Amino acid sequence: MAQGDIGAIGFDKARLVGVIHENHYPKLKPLQMPLYIDDSLVMVMQFEDHVSKKSFLIDKPETDYDDFAKKYHSLDREELEEACAIQDKDLFLSLPQLIGCVGCRRSVEHLFQQVQTLHNAVYESISVSASGIMTISQSFIENPKKLFHLFYCVRPKLYELLETLMNSKKNKRCIFHSLKMQKPNETPNENKPTLPRWCHCSIMDVWDRMCRECHEEVAMLQCDGIIRTMDQYLKKHRFCIDCKSKVQRAFHILTGEVECKTEMGFCSAIYEGLRSCNTPKMKTTEPESTKPSKHIHICCERSYIVHMLTQADTEMIGTRKERHAKTIDIAQEEVCTCLALHLYQRLHRVWHQKLTYEQTWLTLLYLGIEAIRQNFEMYIEEKIGIGRMEALCEELEQAEKDKELKLQKKRMRRKRQKKKKEQKHIGVEENSQTLTQNDELSNSEPKKLLVPPNIPSCDSKFHLCLLDMLNNQRECDCSTDAKSDEESSNELTKEEILEFERNRSQIDMQRIRLRERIRQDFENFCNTGSTNGSDIQ
Repeated sequence: MAQGDIGAIGFDKARLVGVIHENHYPKLKPLQMPLYIDDSLVMVMQFEDHVSKKSFLIDKPETDYDDFAKKYHSLDREELEEACAIQDKDLFLSLPQLIGCVGCRRSVEHLFQQVQTLHNAVYESISVSASGIMTISQSFIENPKKLFHLFYCVRPKLYELLETLMNSKKNKRCIFHSLKMQKPNETPNENKPTLPRWCHCSIMDVWDRMCRECHEEVAMLQCDGIIRTMDQYLKKHRFCIDCKSKVQRAFHILTGEVECKTEMGFCSAIYEGLRSCNTPKMKTTEPESTKPSKHIHICCERSYIVHMLTQADTEMIGTRKERHAKTIDIAQEEVCTCLALHLYQRLHRVWHQKLTYEQTWLTLLYLGIEAIRQNFEMYIEEKIGIGRMEALCEELEQAEKDKELKLQKKRMRRKRQKKKKEQKHIGVEENSQTLTQNDELSNSEPKKLLVPPNIPSCDSKFHLCLLDMLNNQRECDCSTDAKSDEESSNELTKEEILEFERNRSQIDMQRIRLRERIRQDFENFCNTGSTNGSDIQ
């Protein structure tokens, strides 16, 4: 992930803007939370939520936003608010699947409970009620572009950022929770921070993001802690008894318990920038706190702090070799080294707590957005998703029905064509049978047809054949061929066939009468020819 993307999200951009004392808890402003460094130091942390500042920069395809806009406008105001909210139990249910670090899960749960009790807005995009309901802010709910940007642009960047921070193969812990706090008897080489390349936040970067009040509070070192650091330092380098007493005496000169004028070789320039103070650290009503607290004030100038940290770094990189402090000025240098070590440990604790808290803050933001997005998608699915699936199924079923209906029509067309051909043959046979029956009834008494004697033999044969065809209701080959050619050339339409079926009886009767008239005329012709022949003879 690019460093610019991380800056856009807001990691490593928080500032320390104040100190919270025991007897005075200030009213926190929006995006402010208390940062607990140790039992005696609590600071006010000011976050920078860049999500709202870049909410209108949609870098997704327009089709994705159009689909989201359709879902967004399908819900009314009440449904939209219900879809953009989630209970704490549902949020923590997905916590183990999304976050593998145990320390991060505990920190997120603690931060969620802390946000519930605060009266100020910790995030600009989400809010947590006292009953444990996390919701999207109204400004995002009312604007579909901002909501789309939050769900589909900010959420992936948060996931990439947290995945980078939590990409630890050892013990499945994130970088900051696997980084142990340096103990006084350990060197940083044994617990060297292994931060990502894009995270260039050093101790001085944290110092630069503190206000003046935080500078003074961090640079005020309690004598009890300095003495513990000094004892470990003297033990580490195996100072002899005389050298150890020299170092302790040099420290007492700094605290004002021993007059510096009585010491030979004392150099006041070595303690320049250091000031001892015996006033109480905090004004409280408890009797134990009224006792003056001895502490050392270190100059808050950035160059002086860099000098002190450089001195501490030189000491931590060195080896555990034996050292001596035969003179008071050398002992003063050793005291300054112990002060530098104690200041480094204190600043390192602030640095570690700040980055860890920022990571937890971003983790809760990501979890909230992810959980609410899933709830939004499920709500949309329950409202319009089932209807769309049913519509899709109906569309597929209708397509199958249309396809089946088309095939059925095709089969029916073939059946009708086949039936028409069969009906034609059946109609011809029925007509021929009807004509035969009518001929039999009309010709119950056979009539003797006379052939004129003056007709040649070939013509007489033709007349006999013609009479036989008329009696038996047969057709000649030429007429059949002509009829078949005509039928094949002129196909009857459906209307013509229906008209024929309606007038079938009348047509049959006309055909019978026509045949009977032709037969009668032919008989008369034959009888007339025979009469004329007899007269001629």
